[in-house]
Amino acid sequence: MSLYKNSPVKELNVNSFILKNLHGNVQLKNQEPTLIIFYANWCPHCHNPHLVEMMKTLGKNLPNKTGINVGAYDCANEDNEDLAQQIGIQGYPTLMFFNKKGKRNEIHGPRNMENILKEMLKYS
Repeated sequence: MSLYKNSPVKELNVNSFILKNLHGNVQLKNQEPTLIIFYANWCPHCHNPHLVEMMKTLGKNLPNKTGINVGAYDCANEDNEDLAQQIGIQGYPTLMFFNKKGKRNEIHGPRNMENILKEMLKYS
């Protein structure tokens, strides 16, 4: 079961990406700026209600106000596991921002709205 089903956070899968090579270089097919939470459905940290609600709030507000999409990628789904490994996802949850040029950056620091927005602005 998806953490973000029926929410403004778009569920992504392996078909949402273009694998450029086997060294983890990927880009989103839509090439639009996107904040993605890489999670595992079995991970208790990924089920943190504050994190889930914050992602849903970002999913509701960011696309209209900034043009940044918000997505979720279930790394524990067996169809998605290989891409998650190629990208280098080592822990859950992992937040990454893909800018409009296709470059990806991991969001570090506290998992709160202020830090995430600051990090995305830095990588835009």
